[in-house]
Amino acid sequence: MPRRQLPAPLPPAERTVGQTIAETIRLYGDRFWPSIVLGLGPAALFVIVQPLPSVLQLPVAAGAGSVLMTASFIGACVIAGGPAPRRALWNAFVVGFLIWPTVALLPLLFAASGSVWVTLIGPFLPIILWLAYVGLSVPAAVIERLDYRHALARGIELAKADYVHVLGTLVTLVITYHLTGGVLFLLLHGQGKLQLAIAGFLATVVISPMIFLGSALVYFDQVARLDKRLGKVLPRATERSDDADLHPADDADGPGSPDPEVESRPPARSEP
Repeated sequence: MPRRQLPAPLPPAERTVGQTIAETIRLYGDRFWPSIVLGLGPAALFVIVQPLPSVLQLPVAAGAGSVLMTASFIGACVIAGGPAPRRALWNAFVVGFLIWPTVALLPLLFAASGSVWVTLIGPFLPIILWLAYVGLSVPAAVIERLDYRHALARGIELAKADYVHVLGTLVTLVITYHLTGGVLFLLLHGQGKLQLAIAGFLATVVISPMIFLGSALVYFDQVARLDKRLGKVLPRATERSDDADLHPADDADGPGSPDPEVESRPPARSEP
C-alpha cells in the first residue's frame, strides 16, 4: 500500500497551536541528541530542590533555576535559530535572570492561603500568563542580537502580535509535559523500580526539552504574524531552516535598491 503523503506545513504566520506542537516534535526528532541535553537543566533543578526542606525550595528554585532554565531555553533558541555570538548569549542570560525569579517566587503569594491545592495549582495561570508575555525576550536576544533592554521590549511586542497563540502553545506544552512526564515517571518508578529522584530525573530529561523547543518555535510564529500585520513580506526570514543562515527578523536583502533581475534557483532543503 503506498504511503500517504502528509500535507505541507503551514507557514509560521498561519500555524495553529497544534501545528506548532507538531513542528516541535519534528524538531526534537531531527535534533534529538542536542535537544535532549536541554533537559539536563530542569532535571538537575528537580534533583537539587526535591530533597530540600519546603522553606528552602522556592529560594533555591529562584536562584539555581535562573541559571539552569535560562541555559536550556537559550540552547533551544540556538537549535531552532542557529549559532549566536557570545554577547547575544550573555544578553539572553541577563533577560532570563530578570524573568525567572518571578516564576519561582509566585507560589509564595498562594502559599499564604494555607491550602495545599491552592498553593500547588493557583500559581499555574499567573506563571503561564507572565511567561507568554515576556518569555519571547530570550529568543529575541539570541536570534536578533539585541541587548537585554531592547530584547525585553521586543519580546513584549512579539507577544502582543498574537498573545492567544503564545498562551495556548505554552499551556499545551506544559500540559503535555505533565501528562507524559507523569506517565513516564510512574513507569520508571513503579515498573522499573527506580528510586524517586532517579525516576524524576530521567523523566524530566526526556520530556522537558519539548517546552523549550516549542517556546523557541513560537518566536518564529510571532515574528511572522507581526510582519504580516505590518505589511512586510519576509517569507524566508521568518521560517526556521536547517542552515539558519538568515537573520529571522531582518530582510535578507537589507537596505538599498532592489536587484534588477531575480534568477531562478533550486529549492532549499526546507522547501518542497
